[in-house]
Amino acid sequence: MSVGHCTRLLRSPEEMQETVALQQEIWHSPGVEVMPVHALLATSKNGGQVLGAFVDGALAGMTVGMAAWRDGQRFLLSHMAGVHPRFQGSGIGTALKSRQREIARDAGYRSIRWTFDPLQRGNANFNFRLPGVSSDRYYVDYYGEMEDGINAGLPSDRLEAHWPTRGRRRRKSPAPASPDQLLLASNREGHPEHSGPGESEDVTGIEIPGSLAVLKEKDPSLALDWRLAVREAFVTAFARGFRAVDFISMDERPVYVLAAPQPWYLYVLQCSDGSLYTGISVDVQRRLGQHQAGKGAVYTAMRRPLRLLAFWRYTGQGAARRAEAGFKQLPRAAKFDQIASATTWQGGKHQRL
Repeated sequence: MSVGHCTRLLRSPEEMQETVALQQEIWHSPGVEVMPVHALLATSKNGGQVLGAFVDGALAGMTVGMAAWRDGQRFLLSHMAGVHPRFQGSGIGTALKSRQREIARDAGYRSIRWTFDPLQRGNANFNFRLPGVSSDRYYVDYYGEMEDGINAGLPSDRLEAHWPTRGRRRRKSPAPASPDQLLLASNREGHPEHSGPGESEDVTGIEIPGSLAVLKEKDPSLALDWRLAVREAFVTAFARGFRAVDFISMDERPVYVLAAPQPWYLYVLQCSDGSLYTGISVDVQRRLGQHQAGKGAVYTAMRRPLRLLAFWRYTGQGAARRAEAGFKQLPRAAKFDQIASATTWQGGKHQRL
């Protein structure tokens, strides 16, 4: 379903009052949970934005973005976004978010961030359809106890979505090939079951229930089990550097796709004089070419030609650098023993030449 609509910034007290009524329609919120007119006006007049979508002159959807600052970076915090139930699925939500991004970019914001319930399938599907959205931050019980008709009954855990205001649509993310690759999946009884990818997996996933609302109604205890299991899975994955980059249906299972961080490699070269040179890189073959051309390091430039003896893969630059430091401390004979063994080195997976 699609309907004709227009979007524009809201500025007057009367327009803000319309959003108060809309909030209650969307989230079934008690009065204490509703963002009031004076707060909306203060937001719009101080670096934020209140954006509305209108159908036949009536407010049908809204977003509220606040000026925010974290870790030395300014961004727009999209505190609220919703569409009247009558118009959900009509394209208004996507139009609002796209317009919000355009206005934020024009105002000098480099990114938009917002939180959402990771167990809400519809929200996850909507968010990851937006080009370039990712997530690497999980909040435990973000709002504390909530009393509205959607959130009541569970801890208010949230994922934070990150959306750069510039950049092209990213390429389609690789997805796990089977449920066996998932970090969290349902078993035959519908209960969450943890597994886990190997240290060098490029991609994994986290399954969630098909309908949180139905699960809460039928089995509140199982809904809580899923909340806690998804929490553990995301916290563990994010601590390892993974990012949520997509949301898919895998054999009718709703699954977040998590991509590993950029891998780094520890490599060992043998120089023409028999000495060993150790370094790290994200692209070993390219780095080897630089060394061979005399542009990699002063040490190797004076000792060409060079031969790649071994390299190991790590999940981040820090891990590769620590492994490099440890390898350099080994006696020469022990270095050759480690190379010949073709086994892991300080958590790094040995790669075939």
